[in-house]
Amino acid sequence: GHTRGFQPTLVAGTEKSVFLPNTHFQSMEKTFELADHIWGFERFQKYLSDHNIAGSQYVSTVLNSAIQKVLLFNFMSAKDDLVRRKGSYHLFGLDFMIDDELRVHFIEANGYPGFTWSRDFPTRTMVTTMFDMLLELHESPRAFEKMTPGDRYGEFELIYSELADTCSEKQY
Repeated sequence: GHTRGFQPTLVAGTEKSVFLPNTHFQSMEKTFELADHIWGFERFQKYLSDHNIAGSQYVSTVLNSAIQKVLLFNFMSAKDDLVRRKGSYHLFGLDFMIDDELRVHFIEANGYPGFTWSRDFPTRTMVTTMFDMLLELHESPRAFEKMTPGDRYGEFELIYSELADTCSEKQY
């Protein structure tokens, strides 16, 4: 996981494209402002709290937990088909929706997600931290061997470790 953004869908009108939580379709509206459509989790949590929609820890507990479970499920279901190539990586993006009862729903996984730049979502920081992490992982992989789920690199959090998984299956 990493610092993720929330993309609220503002429903107005009856056109089908209006109901899609997709920046491309929403950007076709004359009144479109990117900062109104891409929110960081802090802004989303503040909105929920300020409007008495959810408690002050919804994002850090319920939402983050649901996202991590889906991320792990997706990875575990595909890991046997992922091809390892030295010096390369593959980035996946997962989309979620939150219903009016604050239940989190997985929508889709994207093999080549785009990055939307918004003043309220630290995309540039996320991308530069990710590349720093990838370079460090490539240059000093042993430094990462001691990481266990829950450990962090910047805003990224390890939620699964093949090394820890392999160790936990051994009989001691």
